[in-house]
Amino acid sequence: MKLIEDANKQALARILEGEPRLIDIVPARDVLEGLKERMILHAGPPITWDRMCGPMRGAVAGAIVFEGWAPDLEAAFELAAGGGVAFHPNHHFGAVGPMTGMTTVSMPVFVVENAKYGNRAYCAINEGLGKVMRFGGNDDSVLARLGWLRDVFGPVLARAIRAHGGIDLKAIIARGLSMGDEMHQRNLACSSVFLREIGSVLARTSNDNEVLASCIGFIAQNDQFFLNIAMAMGKALTDPANGIRGSTVVTAMCRNGTDFGVRVSGLGDRWFTAPVEMPEGLYFPGYSRKDANPDMGDSAIVETVGLGGFAMAAAPAGCRLHRRWRTVVGRQFHAGNERNHCRAESGMDDPRARFCRSADRHRRSPGGGDRPRTGHQHRHRASRARHRPGRCRRGAGADGLLPAGRPRHCGRSGGVMSAYVLNEIRKGFYLDSVALMRLSREVASAAGVVEAALMMGTPSNQAILRNAGLLDGEVIAQGNDLILAIKAESEAAARAALAEAQKALDRPKTSSSGEAAWRPRSIAAAVKAAPAANLALISVPGEFAAAEARKALNRGLHVLMFSDNVSIADELSLKQQAREAGLLIMGPDCGTAVIGGAPLAFANRLKRGRIGIIGASGTGTQEVSCLLSEAGEGISHAIGVGGRDLKKEIGGITTLMAIDALDADPETDRVVLISKPPHPDVARAVLGRIGNSSKPYTVCFIGAASADLPPNARFAGTLREAAEKTLGNGRNIGGKFDAAAVAARLPQRRKAAQRIEGLFAGGTLCAEAQVILAAGGRKVASNAAIPGVPHFGEPEAQGRDRIVDLGADEYTQGRPHPMIDPSVRDDALRAALADPAVAVILLDLVIGYGAHDNPAAHLAAVMAGRADDAPVLVASVTGTELDRQVRSAQIRLLEDAGIVVAPSNAQACDLALALSVNVVRMPRYANTQ
Repeated sequence: MKLIEDANKQALARILEGEPRLIDIVPARDVLEGLKERMILHAGPPITWDRMCGPMRGAVAGAIVFEGWAPDLEAAFELAAGGGVAFHPNHHFGAVGPMTGMTTVSMPVFVVENAKYGNRAYCAINEGLGKVMRFGGNDDSVLARLGWLRDVFGPVLARAIRAHGGIDLKAIIARGLSMGDEMHQRNLACSSVFLREIGSVLARTSNDNEVLASCIGFIAQNDQFFLNIAMAMGKALTDPANGIRGSTVVTAMCRNGTDFGVRVSGLGDRWFTAPVEMPEGLYFPGYSRKDANPDMGDSAIVETVGLGGFAMAAAPAGCRLHRRWRTVVGRQFHAGNERNHCRAESGMDDPRARFCRSADRHRRSPGGGDRPRTGHQHRHRASRARHRPGRCRRGAGADGLLPAGRPRHCGRSGGVMSAYVLNEIRKGFYLDSVALMRLSREVASAAGVVEAALMMGTPSNQAILRNAGLLDGEVIAQGNDLILAIKAESEAAARAALAEAQKALDRPKTSSSGEAAWRPRSIAAAVKAAPAANLALISVPGEFAAAEARKALNRGLHVLMFSDNVSIADELSLKQQAREAGLLIMGPDCGTAVIGGAPLAFANRLKRGRIGIIGASGTGTQEVSCLLSEAGEGISHAIGVGGRDLKKEIGGITTLMAIDALDADPETDRVVLISKPPHPDVARAVLGRIGNSSKPYTVCFIGAASADLPPNARFAGTLREAAEKTLGNGRNIGGKFDAAAVAARLPQRRKAAQRIEGLFAGGTLCAEAQVILAAGGRKVASNAAIPGVPHFGEPEAQGRDRIVDLGADEYTQGRPHPMIDPSVRDDALRAALADPAVAVILLDLVIGYGAHDNPAAHLAAVMAGRADDAPVLVASVTGTELDRQVRSAQIRLLEDAGIVVAPSNAQACDLALALSVNVVRMPRYANTQ
């Protein structure tokens, strides 16, 4: 019983946690995988032609003629009876349909996405009233209406939904319930709220007034319009609850006019059927029970999630009950004391309350501002308003370009100058973050451009752009819109840069053969195009990343989540789901991986070999893998786990799975584990699992002095030490490099200067520098401080060596990462060169896939013309000779510019120690057996 109770709690939680959004309307063939010509999807459990009731057969014949598979109804009946079409339940394709539930290849379907779990569900558009196919109608008028829905209404509404950015269905249902709807037989309120939600967007996206009027009229005159949307929503909510071992929760109920069928979570896709009953109710004059057909349709999916007949008591306009409202389909709609919910809710239903585009998203009571009030269904959400009360909202022009308005001012070295800000919004235009960072860099390098950024229009990205002074006035954009933001010295320079950005965005993607390359726009399309693929790389804004990752997991794919800004709750949920399915979730914020020799994200071209790496650090994994590769060894796999995997909240789920995977891999002989110090509980679990392995391990917890290791593991205090201990046999990185000897050969340019300034692109390289400098007796501070090191701004940080992680948010807001755009480091480098207290400047260059084409040349250009008494510059290059930038070529450019290059980041830090004082003090590390 405990198993069943726990399983049911899990199933219910999945239903209640769902976040359904209407995101599109598309032809069924484009989204229902496996749906082909001469295939008809129907309502209810599986059924054959010979057992179908009259209305179902009539609808099948009409669908056959509609698709052009037969010239007339007589031929259609013959085709169906002769086995010329295949029949399948809608549910088998992630879809539902009312009454007969016909779905065929060309019919447009609503697309509802469950943002929480990444699955999608589909339902055809409601045909309206009168003679319709869902009741078995099949004459010319029925087919003509279906044709209008396919050719006119569907595309018009689809454009509006996409331009809207997706519609929160729980918000509409919350309103509908309070107005008397129950989402099955009563949908008038929800249909009306939906029309109010989409009406203005329909007007903006339609260029034909007659078509617009017909589309609005169709919705307005159809009280049941919202039913089909609610059905797709119900399917999207229940599917994640299916397949939970031991659960007795019903995940589907449906009828086909012959059989009633149910599915139960713990029993997967198996159907349990019984004869369907005749509905009890009133008949039109002249008709009786003998004229009726037994019940049919997939619409009982709304009862499956607690709506429909089960929600009548929660629809106060229909049933005047005085009771407390609790939770309906996963969100608390109203919370409060016992009260009569037939009366208007205070503020929420105030006649002066205003709506701003999304239903209930920005509802305000008079003077209430934008934050939801106590008792409001979204009171736990942060404000997402795009404008302040009383201010005029400014829309984009016909070409999508926002007028720049008055010039803005921004600080520039040498004084304050006027700058011109220009923005463009591309609706529904998506590029991954790496591509956007590269384009941002290209645009920012144009003549007269002060700053530039191309970012998706998520609220967090808009805040970044606004804080960077890159947004002009009020910008209205959704998360799937692309914002082009340019700040230039003049309007002419801004418009020239914008034109180049537009050309780059509009340039057709080409394949290696020079032909235009088709690229999938969804996980489903990608899987269809590459069915043998077993891994998906997710690089989308953080608020969408979890949903995309779930789609990949649901299709049996391992996942690398390059995206950051994913909540730790979503990370835990994803990793638990992946573990149940035997799949790896690498990330979120996983910057580096190498799987079977294939580099992913920011990685390097490495020699293949028999050393495996598990890394909760991107640049740490790159440094160790490159040092090993350059030393003649090779890498089997490098599995990134994300920077939070070893926190207590996650429990090392992916790390433990990675250990299992590398233990079982016959191509891996030795393993390196790289991470910042884990939570003690997680460390015990991970090290305990390592102790059960038959393979030797090197454990590098950057910032920890030691660890209680099992006999088959050795501790390394730095990345270099991790590489050397993995190599074994006393092999050293960098050969005979001697920091003291190199320091002795260099002139002491600033005898009075003592401070070390570290300017790092790699976060783990920054952490390693803090470890080495602190162990060498230096007092260190950092913006990314390891344990025992103060943060900048703390009183004890004054006068210490400054070790800066330039990849941190405060340096990259609205700008690419310094590995992509080395100019992020320029201002800080110039300031350090001019600081009389700085004796040594520590730098890192990280090359490889995704990195700048020639970071050494850029750095050399910044160094040109420095003063004779400038600080000594010490650098290291993380990369290999196989990388396209070529490690030795980068080193030569740096050395030609007068920069001292060490074989590794750790040895660069040793050299900085030797240079900062007359007496060289080499670091001592704990557990260096």
